[in-house]
Amino acid sequence: MRHRALAFLIVVFALLLTASGAVAGGNGAQTTTAHEHKATDTFVDLLPCAGVDPYTITITYNAVEHETITANGVHATFTQTGTFTAVPTNPSQLAFSGHFTNWGNFNLSPQNVNSTFTFTIHGTSTDGSGVDLHFHETAHFTASGDPLQVRVEFDKVSCA
Repeated sequence: MRHRALAFLIVVFALLLTASGAVAGGNGAQTTTAHEHKATDTFVDLLPCAGVDPYTITITYNAVEHETITANGVHATFTQTGTFTAVPTNPSQLAFSGHFTNWGNFNLSPQNVNSTFTFTIHGTSTDGSGVDLHFHETAHFTASGDPLQVRVEFDKVSCA
């Protein structure tokens, strides 16, 4: 799941580089907001706290992405929340279904950059055994200086 957060940050950086030139010559902020409703995605990935075998995961979600760009910096945030089903590629493992929420932000100024990301999963096994799946991750970094240097960085993961 960390690779999804990193991919998000790379996309944001690319968008910022493209858009910052358009704003730098102007004197106002540019704000964009994008919504997705009842979107569906299927992919194969590890299911946190459920072992080392990959799962085929299908998510149905709502998402909002918001970005404000000014001559002095950028603020971007996203929220994605919905339901999931996770079917193991190894049939000896449990399948799960439940709810998830992703949230992240990104801030960039000439002197600083920071980002925070959270990801939470609550699920239950689908075989009726009542096995619960709980996962939470919070990651953050702050960089400042010239050149930018990471000052604070952490990634806390918990399974319950």
